[in-house]
Amino acid sequence: MNLSGLSRSIRLWLIIMIFGFTYVQAQNSTNSIKNSTKNIEKESAFTTKATDFSSKQSKSDDFSSSLVRPETKNQYEKQTRSSNKEWGFYAGSFTVHKDLKGESQKAPVVLFGIRHAWTTKNNPSHRLRYYIDFNPLIIVNYRERRLVQTSPTTTATVGDRKTVFGVGFTPVGLQFNWRNSKKIQPFIAGGFGLALFNKKFPDNRSPLQPDKIGNRFQLMPEFGAGIEIRKSETKSYFIGYKYHHLSNGYTAPLNVGYNTNMVYGGMYFQRGE
Repeated sequence: MNLSGLSRSIRLWLIIMIFGFTYVQAQNSTNSIKNSTKNIEKESAFTTKATDFSSKQSKSDDFSSSLVRPETKNQYEKQTRSSNKEWGFYAGSFTVHKDLKGESQKAPVVLFGIRHAWTTKNNPSHRLRYYIDFNPLIIVNYRERRLVQTSPTTTATVGDRKTVFGVGFTPVGLQFNWRNSKKIQPFIAGGFGLALFNKKFPDNRSPLQPDKIGNRFQLMPEFGAGIEIRKSETKSYFIGYKYHHLSNGYTAPLNVGYNTNMVYGGMYFQRGE
């Protein structure tokens, strides 16, 4: 056996294997470096684009913000930041004596009210309040109509004006405002209340009709619309119209509906939470 030739072959194959292994490692290292460089370039390009996009978005936001009127934004922020609990007072009186049933045109109604309100919905487009009213004074001036006998065969209806005084309580009331971020805000409102008067009315009793009498207890539904003017985040004024009804709900022999076209005005103010 030729050992020298075999040794040379082994050495040659070893050299070839070492060279090949070294070449492959070098090639892998080169590819790894190239891939790393490409990834870094891609990440750099992505970061640059993201930065440019963020910059453009920021400029767009700044531009959009510049289009919003600062005073309107500040006014709304103050309104939403202020307390949701409000107090108010108002007064109302009859205007046109036109009645749906025929009686209230002869019965002017005047009322004074104290209000406690809670805002349940508050955003730039609208505002919803739930309110409770207490009426320390309600004045009703009505015309009584009594049937009297003027002769053995004839009768006549006579009457004069009577005034009664009462107090009222409205446990259920809602007011809905539009344009809540504006200074002038139209609204609609309605409620349902109760009243108690110092005398039973109407009182049309006579010897011919001894049971022709109403009640001290009266129901008070109402609805209407108006305008609220915001003076600050804690104060506003309002004026409106409402159709105001008074009747005893058939709890007495005589039930007359006194329907009043009423104009009223008042103020809301806040005292904090």
